[in-house]
Amino acid sequence: MNIINKRLISALLLTPLVLSLVLMPIKPKKASAAPTVTITSPTEGQSISGTNFTAAGTATPNTTVVLSSGGVGFAQTISDGSGNWSVATSLPAGNISLTAKAIENPEYGYFTSTTDFESFSINQLRLSDNAINPGGGWPISGVPNNIIIPSTLSNIFYSANPFGGTTIAGQVDTSAVTFNNATGAYPSATTGKGDFSADGSLYFSANRDATNNVSVINTATNAWQQDIAIGDGTVGVNTVNRSPDNKLYASVDSKIYVIDPALLSVAEVLDVPCSSPSTIFSKDANYPYYFITCTSENNVYKLLRSNNSTVATIDIGTPNTTGAITLDNKKLYVSGIIGFGQENKLHIIDNDTNTVKTPINLTGGILTLNITPDSQKIFVATPNLGPTPTQNIDVVDVQSDTVVSNIATNDVPLMVAYNGAEATTASAQVGFVLGASAASTATQKLAETGAIGISSILLIGIIIAITSYLYLDYRAHKKPLRAEDPNVKYTFLHHIRVVSMPRLKYRVAVTFSISKRTTYK
Repeated sequence: MNIINKRLISALLLTPLVLSLVLMPIKPKKASAAPTVTITSPTEGQSISGTNFTAAGTATPNTTVVLSSGGVGFAQTISDGSGNWSVATSLPAGNISLTAKAIENPEYGYFTSTTDFESFSINQLRLSDNAINPGGGWPISGVPNNIIIPSTLSNIFYSANPFGGTTIAGQVDTSAVTFNNATGAYPSATTGKGDFSADGSLYFSANRDATNNVSVINTATNAWQQDIAIGDGTVGVNTVNRSPDNKLYASVDSKIYVIDPALLSVAEVLDVPCSSPSTIFSKDANYPYYFITCTSENNVYKLLRSNNSTVATIDIGTPNTTGAITLDNKKLYVSGIIGFGQENKLHIIDNDTNTVKTPINLTGGILTLNITPDSQKIFVATPNLGPTPTQNIDVVDVQSDTVVSNIATNDVPLMVAYNGAEATTASAQVGFVLGASAASTATQKLAETGAIGISSILLIGIIIAITSYLYLDYRAHKKPLRAEDPNVKYTFLHHIRVVSMPRLKYRVAVTFSISKRTTYK
């Protein structure tokens, strides 16, 4: 085993949370035009009995289509080569607002790599064919940090280095192919994974030394702005992750400090089920849950966002650090820690049932993983640390949960990231009624089928026919009376009362009598 592999294992055992460099989907520039998407079924205003239905439509060929209702993704698929897509699914009964969103990746992703764990390179990865550094000034060499965290702004990343040494957060500008350390009164520290404010204007750096603070950097100037005190000053900050409601979750030991980005102060302190946690959030603001990975035990915890209570404890069989959720919120992918026997397995959790599926075997131990913005692929840094080391990035297909490609790199790959701000999207929406409320009354059913219109015409016709018959009968009776007396007062209503109604009663009585005699004959 060479010195690189020894240093890697040592660093990972000393700082297990390195794997929680959960690179929130980063993506670079998108060269192609924005995708298109339509919904052809259900149609606007349609009512469907039951709660099962098939959504269908068109989109740019081979594009991810995510279905959501109430702001929460619940299904995803990929349009075929002709651009058609369909999903058989179900929702609770009621008035449904269905949104279909088509998502295409940017042109490039990026990954960091190293030969000596002293300096690092940032490489460009073309996502269409997995070509590394296809031209134009890449890689960025001599970078002191090895994690790049994507901003909500195009072209901007920040970097961190949990392996040790004195490093500070630095800004990566992928458009100019440059890296610069933050300036100002930034405290020297070993930095963990940080995250950005929702608008990308601030970066919150996790300082992992005993100073116990999160440094705030202004991304426009790449300058330190202030520090936010975290914890009791004895344990460093592991990671910082942004929630869908734009709070920053800083993990320290067995607590999470929730930072309000507007006030730049701690708004809440949460007790969590395990030590050295890292949070994993859905991209949907209305998804009710979030997850906590644990380096200290084999469990992944599912928590309710509204009150931070634990709703599920999921044993994946190994301590764990980093993960990613699919856009439809159906699956969570989690990696174990190198040195615990399951480092080459990518674990899958079914988020609906909170059960563990069969893991995916990879070519090496997982350092980091990150799902592409379109949720079709997961790029996993998997350097093989065995007797014959190889340097790999495994590509996992999300639909089939299989390794579909293996990218050989020249040195140790540490992570792959994409700038999600550069993904291109399009959306379509329809409103329809599903389940019991779709047929709440017989009148509504008739209206939906057009029967009310037909019934109304028939009813009006019958009324006209009866009225016409009665009027003609009235004229026939009045004619001889007028012949006797031209001034006779014989009204239409009088005729109905003294002639039509008695005649109707007589005929009904006779008909009933005959029917009765026939029945008992």
